[in-house]
Amino acid sequence: MPVPARPGLCAARLPESNRCITDLATAPIGALAADSSVLAAQKWIDAVIAGESGRAAAEIFNDLEMMANWLQRTLDESDVEGLDRVVSEGWKSRPPVQPGATAGSWQAALSASVAAVIVLEGQILAGQHDQAAIDRLRTLGRRHTETLHVRPRTMDPNQFRGLSLTMHNRLLRAADPDLDLTDRIRFRSCTPVARLPQTDESAARARWIPQMFWPEWTLRLLPEGMVPELFRAAASAIVLLAGQPDHRIRVATQHLHPYLQRYLLGHTLKSAIQNGNPQILEVFCRIADYLDTEGSPIDYQRRREMVTADMLTEDDWLRICYRTGTNTGERGPKAAPTPRVRQAQRYLVQLLTGADLSNPDHPLSWTRGAQRSRYYQAVESFPPEQRQALRDHGRAVLRALGIREPLTWSPPEDICQDLHLPGPRLGEIDLKAVHRLVHVENRSMIQTAAALGTNHTHIRFALDLIEPKRNRSQPSSRGSNWKHRERARTLLTAEFFKREYTEAGKTAGTIAKELDMPRDIVVEFARKAGLTLRQSPRPVDIDPDWLQDQYVNHKRSTLSLAEEIGTEDMTILRRLRQLGIPIRPSGVHSSKVMLAQLPDDAPADIKKAVQGTRYGWLRLARFQAAMEFPNLNLAGEALGIVPSALVTQLARLEADIGAPLFHRSAKTKNGAPMSPTERGAEILAALSRSEIQALAPPGEFVLHRENLKWTTSRLDRTNDKSPGHPPDAPGQAHSA
Repeated sequence: MPVPARPGLCAARLPESNRCITDLATAPIGALAADSSVLAAQKWIDAVIAGESGRAAAEIFNDLEMMANWLQRTLDESDVEGLDRVVSEGWKSRPPVQPGATAGSWQAALSASVAAVIVLEGQILAGQHDQAAIDRLRTLGRRHTETLHVRPRTMDPNQFRGLSLTMHNRLLRAADPDLDLTDRIRFRSCTPVARLPQTDESAARARWIPQMFWPEWTLRLLPEGMVPELFRAAASAIVLLAGQPDHRIRVATQHLHPYLQRYLLGHTLKSAIQNGNPQILEVFCRIADYLDTEGSPIDYQRRREMVTADMLTEDDWLRICYRTGTNTGERGPKAAPTPRVRQAQRYLVQLLTGADLSNPDHPLSWTRGAQRSRYYQAVESFPPEQRQALRDHGRAVLRALGIREPLTWSPPEDICQDLHLPGPRLGEIDLKAVHRLVHVENRSMIQTAAALGTNHTHIRFALDLIEPKRNRSQPSSRGSNWKHRERARTLLTAEFFKREYTEAGKTAGTIAKELDMPRDIVVEFARKAGLTLRQSPRPVDIDPDWLQDQYVNHKRSTLSLAEEIGTEDMTILRRLRQLGIPIRPSGVHSSKVMLAQLPDDAPADIKKAVQGTRYGWLRLARFQAAMEFPNLNLAGEALGIVPSALVTQLARLEADIGAPLFHRSAKTKNGAPMSPTERGAEILAALSRSEIQALAPPGEFVLHRENLKWTTSRLDRTNDKSPGHPPDAPGQAHSA
């Protein structure tokens, strides 16, 4: 037999019970008007019990029970002005809520009038319309404080914890504008799925997140003016905050960035919002929810533990460069302070693991800002063939480690398709234009970005998307060093050096020439074989008169003289200094073309153009050929060079001579074609004479009309529109 409830208290609050065992005879009796607020409250209760509210009746009544004391403290007389007189007076005469009053005592202590007010307020707070409930909670919450908190200020903590998930959601969303930015992520209060954190999910989620945020999402979210590397590190840490029960940021960030400054997370969110991206908070929450429900095809934590720098050895790097015909960056006069293979290791490790190389504990980390700048400069200079080879090597590394995962991945962008993200999409860029500007014209990231109307971070990420050309030319001389080393491993043994160097008395330079191999490789393997090399060659007797005649009068190089008498070129240089013979500048300045002098009767302008310069004759030849065309665009096409290069060469020619050589073509529709000036016509006339052409070194002045890449149909169309050029004789008026 069930125990009867207290007088006036109905125990049948759930739809499962059809009997009310309360002794209604003990309850006070009073007549209610048809428009009574008490009856309106009862009708809503009946509708809730009947399931017409859209939510479970037990959940709604539980929320009213937990919020009753808070509502009594919060509602004022203005909230009951529209109710009938009986209820209004009953509310005003209610006893004060005692401190520490439990939620379970509210039914017995409240009068029907007070209960009706609470129930009618519950129609809004616990009703079907989220936004109406959120707005009302925000209004009520601000009656006691200007800044809202997750738990209303006057609500008992136990009663707050007893609320339903729905009511927690509404309270969090009501307080969202006043919460700290990182707390808005923790509670997801900026999203429709706001909830109180229950368990720490950051450790499990960290496995699916790289230390450096995904490039695709970085582009969409990066605040203007913020350093991309700082944003990428902070963004990955922010994703770990979602659902974090502990308000201490360090608890979440320790999984990926124990070295990260705490303020950076809030600074990143604040910068994004100030730059017009208030939805960035919801983006981070959605990414976290996606990883919690769908996971990721890449276990970054496993990669961070298994992938190391030695996955790309120096031999691997040389093999890649030789196969692709690209620069190895080996040490030399112009070698970078950091070996290029080191930068390639950093690129590969960051590609596979998403590592933040600002982490001081990482083996490949940089310790100074200059190192970071040099790294990005090196990576930006990697041509597409080199990048693709490194990515292929990365796939091989993963297979060797038993990791069957895609090379890279990022959460799909369609999880935020209904949100406005200010940044560009990674694939929305002309990759051919990027390749041309960066790799062909050697423009900087900033210049390329300005030309394409985007930011330099977009250009940097887009370089990984450029497909390499398949018809690659022969390997470069630096890349071929790998081939020499492979031969050296076979040939340059200890027995070989004993026979050739020790017994036969050959020098390292002689051995290198006989094997067609760089001398430094011979020296390197000789030392590996335990050989002590002679520090200086054997003395060579050099005739001073012969040396002066050959070097000064015949303009021979020190290398050719050294080869003739079987010594080193440094020996020749030392002997020249001992004899007081002036040394010519090294390199191209000592070439015959640079030292050649034309006869006194040669035209003065021809002398100015070619004497003391390496490509003077080539510039003259191209000037002569260009004057056959109405404009430089057609001339460049015929010569097989880009017009900008031709413009540069002709400008240099005019600078050497010291006068304009031709009139530029007018850019109007029917403008005049380019034509030589009086000075230019004199030079053209001189170049047409065979005795002048004979002064050029062999092969330096070989441009003839039959060698040009004529584009007849296009030229004819241009001539039809260009006065002074009949279609049957293009450029004839300019021939000299």
